[in-house]
Amino acid sequence: MAYNLMAISELPFDWDAVNKAFQNVDHKFEIFPIADAAIGDAIGISIPTKRFNHQAWKHTSQFLTALGESYPLHVYDLYLGCEIDIKTYVPDSLED
Repeated sequence: MAYNLMAISELPFDWDAVNKAFQNVDHKFEIFPIADAAIGDAIGISIPTKRFNHQAWKHTSQFLTALGESYPLHVYDLYLGCEIDIKTYVPDSLED
C-alpha cells in the first residue's frame, strides 16, 4: 500500500533536471515518469505506507513546490481523486 499523487505539468519536463532535483531530497518517496499524449508530462509520486509520516510528506511537498517553480503543476491526490494545493494540503491521516 502507498499514498499516491500525480503531478501534471503544463510544460514538458526536462527529465534530467527532474532527476537531479530528486537526487537532492530525502528518498522517503518514489517518483516515476508518466508520458501520456492526452495529459502531457506528469510525475507519479508514491509514499510507501511504512514511510508515510510528517517528514515524508514535508519532503514530498517541498520537492513538488520547488519543481512547481520551473513547471506549472496540477497535483492530484489519487485516493481522493481531486486536485490539491501542495503548499497547504495535509492528508487527513497526518492532521493532528
